[in-house]
Amino acid sequence: MKTPTCFLFALLCLTLVLVQGYKPPRYCQAKPNDGQCGHVRPSIERWYFDGRYGYCGPFLWGGCGGNKNNFPNCTACMTTCTRYKPPRYCKAKPDDGQCGGVRPSIERWYFDVRYGYCGPFLWGGCGGNNNNFPNCTACMTTCTTHPDPEGACRYIINSP
Repeated sequence: MKTPTCFLFALLCLTLVLVQGYKPPRYCQAKPNDGQCGHVRPSIERWYFDGRYGYCGPFLWGGCGGNKNNFPNCTACMTTCTRYKPPRYCKAKPDDGQCGGVRPSIERWYFDVRYGYCGPFLWGGCGGNNNNFPNCTACMTTCTTHPDPEGACRYIINSP
């Protein structure tokens, strides 16, 4: 009699979790804290989750204190504060897919897991890996939860 009761209770708990959906840790809603050390200006690039817009962004951290909404890279931030888990291949380094010694010349896009954005690279047309997209929008749509991948791509393409 005890086993069916425990099983039903466990099933009820699992159902509640699935119905309610993912609830990120509370600290994901905190404003980024620069953790300034004395009079030294913050200079360490870190990432925080912006709960208002639902994405992770960079900020400069001083290395002292701060709060838990402070991640070493965009991927760590996204996997902690959102339910999104990018496909494994988004973590692969770009592979130029060289064909028999011919220099790669086809512009393609890859996801840079360190920065959480897509960047261009030259591909040779042979092989490579799945972190290889025809354009920035396809890359951002696949590997991020950015609310406006086309807007982010316009920014990336127009940056110096």
